[in-house]
Amino acid sequence: MLLRRFIIALAFVSTIATSSMSANLKDIYRPSDQIISDQTYPQIIQKHDYATIKAIEALYSEINKIGKGVIRCETDKKSIILRQTGDSPHEVVIGVLDNGPITIRNHSYGSRNTVVLFTTLRRVLADLSSKQKCAGIQADKYSTRAYKKITILAFDFGQNIVELNSLSNGPKDEERLYTLDIVSRKDSFFWGKL
Repeated sequence: MLLRRFIIALAFVSTIATSSMSANLKDIYRPSDQIISDQTYPQIIQKHDYATIKAIEALYSEINKIGKGVIRCETDKKSIILRQTGDSPHEVVIGVLDNGPITIRNHSYGSRNTVVLFTTLRRVLADLSSKQKCAGIQADKYSTRAYKKITILAFDFGQNIVELNSLSNGPKDEERLYTLDIVSRKDSFFWGKL
């Protein structure tokens, strides 16, 4: 148990400890249930329900099916559209209604936390896209000794990177976590300096 907590701390230490993003920027997007006086998490959202982790993992699977190449992101009032550019373009449309459910391909996710996460993600992506077009999306999934599934999705907005992460051992293991955050490029999983 202690080893797992240590690994969680290591996995997010750059995001938590060294992020140069302004807290005010994150506060704009932070849902009211994530504001807990002085103990607010440094990320926009940090929770641990398995239903939302399933939705994040499903999104990763759909991104992975798109194939290789640059994947761009667009938003409208009801969706997030991830589109591969190139000779045979493919896309994934995530239906994001304010009152739910969230749809990813043929699957529907109606839990309140999932709806809050994806509506917040849509809002963050829309706002950042109004200032700078999303240059691309990176996604990875891997396992460690502590977690069977670590999923990382990152949306590139130049110096700002939107990261959606989940760590899980499946539905029966209570030790799990997901976060939505804006980090500086140098602190990001994919573009940060090693």
